[in-house]
Amino acid sequence: MSSPGPASDGARRLLTVLLIFLCQGTLDLSFFSVSLFMPEIQESLALSFTQAGLLLSASSWMYALLQVPVGSLSDRRGAAPIFLAGLLGGNVVCLLFALVDAHWQAMTVQGVFGIFRAFTFVPGMILMAEQFPPERRTTAMGLFVSITFISRALLGFAGPLINEMVGWRGAFVLFPGAGLAMAGLLAVLRPPGPRLRTVSAPRASVLEVARSPIVMLSCLIQFVRGATLFGLTSWLTTFLVDQHDMPFSEATLLVSGSAIIIALSTPLGGYLSDRLARGVVVIVVCLAMESLLIALIGQANAVSVVPLVLLGSLFMQTYFAPLFALPMQVGGIAAVGTVNGVANLLANLGGIVSNYSLGRLRDATGSFEIGFWTLSAMCAFAALALLLAAVAGYLAPRERAGVRAGGTP
Repeated sequence: MSSPGPASDGARRLLTVLLIFLCQGTLDLSFFSVSLFMPEIQESLALSFTQAGLLLSASSWMYALLQVPVGSLSDRRGAAPIFLAGLLGGNVVCLLFALVDAHWQAMTVQGVFGIFRAFTFVPGMILMAEQFPPERRTTAMGLFVSITFISRALLGFAGPLINEMVGWRGAFVLFPGAGLAMAGLLAVLRPPGPRLRTVSAPRASVLEVARSPIVMLSCLIQFVRGATLFGLTSWLTTFLVDQHDMPFSEATLLVSGSAIIIALSTPLGGYLSDRLARGVVVIVVCLAMESLLIALIGQANAVSVVPLVLLGSLFMQTYFAPLFALPMQVGGIAAVGTVNGVANLLANLGGIVSNYSLGRLRDATGSFEIGFWTLSAMCAFAALALLLAAVAGYLAPRERAGVRAGGTP
């Protein structure tokens, strides 16, 4: 039997990219619905701000802890089957969230959801990168993550209407149902493998990867990235409604605008890194601007908070793809799944700590101000650490030992 021609292979890869978008997008809609509808969920389940913070973090605990084993498994078994398993389990569990009527039930469901969601991020990012040429790897990683913020933007625009028509419980029937349908189509298509296969490099253990100085530095920055990204996006609706008395519909509109900017800036950062080979500069500039703008958002009034949130969104994720690519480009590390798993573990730990701490500080002080100052200081510290490492010569690129078999080059 003759193998598919270039045109047929290109069309299949394009369809695969589209279905990855739709599959990950619908799962993200379910995930972000918790934070977007949190004011409604708080009222329905009678939750305090501390309980709400715990609920926002519930899925992230298992999601974070499984990043490294899932990444390592992706290096060994391939990304596609793991990604599909995560989609199936995650969407089924999300349906159960529509039935909860107590805090402990919501925590349990979200915790199980986090297990399955862990099977979609690193495998999904690898699967997306496999559909692109090797020289566009960083762009592909940024493109995959932009799905998350496109979903958040769409949810923000449609959130008030969905809330009015079916309520927050109805959203947890609508999105998982669509997600199961998209996952079925992707399974039938059978995603193609990587464009380039080379001889496998020796596989490093998780401990060997984690002990690499460049991985340690990137993980520090990943913790800060996760703390600012998840903390701000999870609490933004509540911050606007609670601290600035903004109507829910207007708050969700601003959240949507923020998500659109983040969605556009994420692949842009990957493109700049691929084209200009200046990933470190992109990371430092974004962290410095983020530090300044988060501090200003915490002090803003009801008028100035809108442009500050939108401007801050421009820098929040632009450095995502350059940061994930840094250990491979600078350290010459070939175990893509393992490295990405370690990095995303730290990012999600940052998000967990931030989600809980912002809620706890709000209960203790009556304001988000101290929490925002803390996030600002963390960004400044991360920018300074990376800048000092670059000046000291620790970020000189090393030649890569090889590419893992069947994996992203």
